[in-house]
Amino acid sequence: MRTILFVCTGNTCRSSMAAFMAQHLLAEANMSGSVRILSAGTGAWPGAPASEPALLVMEERGIDLASHLSVHLTSGLVTEADLILTMTRRHRQYIEETWPQAADKTYTLAEYAGMEEEGPDVPDPYGLSVDEYRICADRLWILVTTALEKYLGLAA
Repeated sequence: MRTILFVCTGNTCRSSMAAFMAQHLLAEANMSGSVRILSAGTGAWPGAPASEPALLVMEERGIDLASHLSVHLTSGLVTEADLILTMTRRHRQYIEETWPQAADKTYTLAEYAGMEEEGPDVPDPYGLSVDEYRICADRLWILVTTALEKYLGLAA
């Protein structure tokens, strides 16, 4: 089974929201078994729950993030992934420097989706208002949808 790994810093906001969005979109398309979706953080404290604002904005979209527990990025996850989508250029650079063999399968989410014109990075809403989380979730929804369509060969 193919595996997509979403990466941010703490794995309590952006990458967890992106992963749960991807799982939701795959389920809606009856393709849940076609791709394994994982998420991790470069500086994650393992076992931390998703942030409260992330839980709220995902609930507003009909997606339950309550089961998420943060995971620290490891060489095992990097090796297992067929595609690694990072939230920022800095995350991509960290992966490429730490695991050079993963460089050819690592992209920023915006880069892979072909939507860098709105900004190459997905800004971190951690510690900001719920409205900032909504803005982040709106952008993630578009980027994740586009990236999945591309990965699965569904893009027009």
